[in-house]
Amino acid sequence: MDFAQSALTLFTLIAMVVTFFVALIPFIPGPTILWAISLLYAILTGFQEVTWVSMILISLLALLALTSSFWLPLLGMNGGDMSCSSAVGTIVGGLAGTFLIPIPILGTLLGAIGGAVVLEVIRARSMTTAVKAGVFALDTYLKGMFIEAGINLAIIGIFYASIIV
Repeated sequence: MDFAQSALTLFTLIAMVVTFFVALIPFIPGPTILWAISLLYAILTGFQEVTWVSMILISLLALLALTSSFWLPLLGMNGGDMSCSSAVGTIVGGLAGTFLIPIPILGTLLGAIGGAVVLEVIRARSMTTAVKAGVFALDTYLKGMFIEAGINLAIIGIFYASIIV
């Protein structure tokens, strides 16, 4: 491995680690960015280090992440008893929290929970129902974050295993 390829590999390692942590911020598509970094590295190195097989596996993982809204309900992560207003409150609140509370992850989480609770109080006029909506928003948020982080780690693992092997 010559100097240019070593520098490219080091830069790619840094970019992937940074992407992993930045992707913990909601609305940042970590698996897609990691896939693009992997593909660019593979192209620049002529698929010598990261082979077609590795890229296919990385692509499948990125596709798994992109389609999670379709298969997560099969694992029990669906709306359950959540009303439409709770779901809207979670999304709108999460977006608002991301931009209004400048603490990554925490702002989005607080906004999502707050949005679900506020809209559920308005809709059902019941604090018990609103608290249940807030707990559900927290549970869904954390599960989704852990699943995406796991997929991101798997992509990074396949990438670097292909370089080492």
